[in-house]
Amino acid sequence: RYVLVKGAAPADEAAFADGADTADGGPAEEGSGTTLLALRGYYIVSDSPVTGSFWCDDRRYNQVYDLIAEAMDSNLKSVHTDCPTIEKTAWLEESHLLAPSLMFYRDVRDLWRKIFCDAATDQYSADTAENGLDGKPFFRGAGFLPPIAPSYGKFIADTPLGNFWDLIAWGSFLILGAKWFYEYYGDLSMIRNYYGANCAYMDYLGTKITEDGFIAHGLGDWGNPQAGAQATANVETAFYYKDLVTMAEFAGLLGKQEDEKRFKDLAEEVRGNYNEKLLVKDPAGRWCYRAWDHREELFCTQACQALPLHFGMVPEDKKKDVTDTLLELLEPSGFVSGEIGFPAILQCLQESGHQDLIWKLAMREDTFSFYHFVQTGETALGEYWEDNPRSHNHDMMGSLMECYYTGIAGIRGLEPGFARAEIRPYLPNGIKRMKCSYGSAQGVVALEVDTAGADGAGAKTDTGKADGAGADGRGGTVAGGVTVSVVIPAGMEAELDLTALGLDVREHLIPGRYRFAPR
Repeated sequence: RYVLVKGAAPADEAAFADGADTADGGPAEEGSGTTLLALRGYYIVSDSPVTGSFWCDDRRYNQVYDLIAEAMDSNLKSVHTDCPTIEKTAWLEESHLLAPSLMFYRDVRDLWRKIFCDAATDQYSADTAENGLDGKPFFRGAGFLPPIAPSYGKFIADTPLGNFWDLIAWGSFLILGAKWFYEYYGDLSMIRNYYGANCAYMDYLGTKITEDGFIAHGLGDWGNPQAGAQATANVETAFYYKDLVTMAEFAGLLGKQEDEKRFKDLAEEVRGNYNEKLLVKDPAGRWCYRAWDHREELFCTQACQALPLHFGMVPEDKKKDVTDTLLELLEPSGFVSGEIGFPAILQCLQESGHQDLIWKLAMREDTFSFYHFVQTGETALGEYWEDNPRSHNHDMMGSLMECYYTGIAGIRGLEPGFARAEIRPYLPNGIKRMKCSYGSAQGVVALEVDTAGADGAGAKTDTGKADGAGADGRGGTVAGGVTVSVVIPAGMEAELDLTALGLDVREHLIPGRYRFAPR
């Protein structure tokens, strides 16, 4: 947010006398009087405590992690900005798309409560008027949620790319952000406090459905580098479905049975229409989702497949085909996606057992990868998948951080607030040692894996106390040269699964310290 200049000192007058050349051989500029010795930029970051840490013995993974962390840190203030150097506005989509990553990395409870309040405060009533481009007041409608909160700036003009103000993936923060808040912190208050506001937003969205049964007026998969690949109707209607399903869940939690049924019924209507019009067979006879924006051709994107897969819209007997389509779109080209579809792509790959592909693509050395940003000297994430992007400090693609915790460390919540968790570590290519910790709502869960001495062959678990086990004596001995240490905090129980490391270990863990070491 500001730049501090250090070490400016008078230049050597003799070196610049009478138009003499500078020390590096170039001509001295008239009026030169100082030499700049150092220039350093600083930023202010939210005081939300850091709760997550990750380290491994492959430098590339650490560099990418730090790249994402820098982008997140420098965009967290009293609001969550999109970039600290250009717009500096609190676009809301990142606060739910990146919520899992941010909630592993920092305890953002206080900051998110403030962002929820900002969003609800700026929600429109029936008499909220905007200044139209024709100079006349424009009434958008009761329940509308702006994409920026606080709404100090407004982007109300339609553009060839779509409407920049009425954006379902942005307005959905108040719904989907509340769900993440509950999942990570076990706190129902955001669901309860903003239930009425969210019902009003769902009523508003119901007025925006087209004759074809879609929400199709916003930006779709914003940031997608492929021409014509925003797939607005596919993306925004998928979010409408997810909002309805989530609101049904909220209604159930709050004991509102009539609302629960209403939202479930609406969700099934949306899902049925979505699959009827968009789920088709490709020339090879494989099921896939076509982009409604390209009705004259079979046009498929990564987001078009990933969002319905991740949101549970795909019929069970067609999931494999749609997953195969997603894999085929990813393999040759890398992550060709915008910020809206990208988290779903990562989750689909994890859920379908293709974690290797996540890290293979993330560590590629071409444009559509995270490691490419490192190689080109970026110190934070760029805004788009391109060299020299408009913004060199954007955290909107930072969803990959979640995969360090849920993928490599394999820490996943099984109940709200991580009262129950799964720990299923996995080491991608290049990593032999890894340490990860997460300060959950129950306390710090920590994991350390060392496979440096592994023989890689069918390791088995022996029962009984391991040599060098934790202070409370829990653990076991294992073959294969693999050492695993786990800390489970008070208030948490965990299901440990080490099969992805080649070990036949599946155990239920209560609070304590555990160590599984070679015989």
